[in-house]
Amino acid sequence: MRRVTVHRDEVAVSCLVGGSGDEVVVLLHGLAGSAAELVPTAEALLPEHRVIVVDQRGHGHSTRRPQDLSRRAYVEDVLAVVAELAGGVPVTVVGQSMGGHTALLFAAEYPELVRRLVLLEGGVGGREERGDYPAELGAFFASWPVPFADVRQAAEFLGDTPVAQAWLRDLDRRPDGLWPRFKAG
Repeated sequence: MRRVTVHRDEVAVSCLVGGSGDEVVVLLHGLAGSAAELVPTAEALLPEHRVIVVDQRGHGHSTRRPQDLSRRAYVEDVLAVVAELAGGVPVTVVGQSMGGHTALLFAAEYPELVRRLVLLEGGVGGREERGDYPAELGAFFASWPVPFADVRQAAEFLGDTPVAQAWLRDLDRRPDGLWPRFKAG
């Protein structure tokens, strides 16, 4: 897969693109994730499908701290990706968690561009007992002792759940240690 960038307003949306089939599949990761965690899914679809794996704004290789983090901005990013990288043809949109919410909103706003919609761990309303969920998430991400010195330290902190394993595989190596590919707060 090759990395390409779609520019929309002040945001660079980075994507991994591969395959050559007529059907286009757009994959959207969850909160605090990146395109890297969906690469195994993308590879399973190749080469029969053209696959676009999006680093959503604020995540991965896309603009890290965009001014606009509204749900509309995420949806319009998907529109720009579909227009530029899929030629505006109807696509299958697959979204995981927060990406599922983005996919659902995209399908509602642009039904003519959606051939199929697949939601993984996502839905219309999110958690039933919301409490102060955004604050809980913010506190969790702010608690990460970054930079991590090495993968072992990161694994001890994050645990061994599937999402933790995806985060571990996607840590950004910098001179001062390992960092997540998103910025909380």
